[in-house]
Amino acid sequence: MNEHELRQHALRLGGFLSVDRARNMGCSERQLRTLLRDYGWYHPEPGLLAPPGAPSAVPLLRLRAAQAAKPHLVASHRTAARLHGITVLQRPGEAARPIEVTDPRPERARTRVAGVLVHRLPLGPHDSTAVEGLRCTTILRTLTDLLRSEPRNTAVAALDSALNAGLCTEEDVRAHLAGASNRQATSTALRWVELADARSESPLETEARLLMYDADVHPRTQAEVATAAGVRRVDFIFDREGLAVEVDGAEHHWTPDGQRRDLRRFNDLATSSAVRAVLRFSWQAIFLRPHAFLDEIVNQLELLG
Repeated sequence: MNEHELRQHALRLGGFLSVDRARNMGCSERQLRTLLRDYGWYHPEPGLLAPPGAPSAVPLLRLRAAQAAKPHLVASHRTAARLHGITVLQRPGEAARPIEVTDPRPERARTRVAGVLVHRLPLGPHDSTAVEGLRCTTILRTLTDLLRSEPRNTAVAALDSALNAGLCTEEDVRAHLAGASNRQATSTALRWVELADARSESPLETEARLLMYDADVHPRTQAEVATAAGVRRVDFIFDREGLAVEVDGAEHHWTPDGQRRDLRRFNDLATSSAVRAVLRFSWQAIFLRPHAFLDEIVNQLELLG
């Protein structure tokens, strides 16, 4: 496993990973020393590794301290999602969430921890696990909590992320929801599961897809089209009109290599008989100007129709 892969894994976990996890992923002691000496990695605390420039690991270190003082607390909701490598939608301008934990002891006095949001919810015997030495809700329980507490698009984006990573199936989630209490919240969550798409590769794609769903326009997602340079994949395509729609997340597209790949792919799409027009949108357009995003797609569909 190379440094880039380790960095991506650490970022998915919120900015750090344990030394034991790195070893289990194939890092030798020599490679670990190289990370520290040549790549700027450091130990935020004994037994943990963090790459330079990563988001602060302080929140998760705070969780570790909270669990050491109060062993009954179980990381849950968005915090558990981060630990499992599930990407949670963070809207522009949205304040960072505090660490979220669940206190499963309803008969006890309310637990208060500075900088930590405590949910009072029961946990079943198979609803918790450990990741990087931190107690957290399982993947299925985490998704159930998000589907029943977060806004629709945020919850579906988290489910898309888990499905795309192969962490679970829709059937797994439905079965777990079926065993949950609060039937009204579960009924809503089950409807949202129907909107999930394992092909979605980012929360931005999920947001764009659900905006189009609400506007009653339904493209095919992550579609493959034949071009002169071979098969290329587009985020969305309206097959009848031949309209391809691409959404550009800043983290993937605005590096020099990312721009070169995008330009090459954009030029390749021009040679496809299945594509008559291509629209590209930034994350700003989707999150900050959703109505203009939809209007441009609808107008282009009418022109091509």
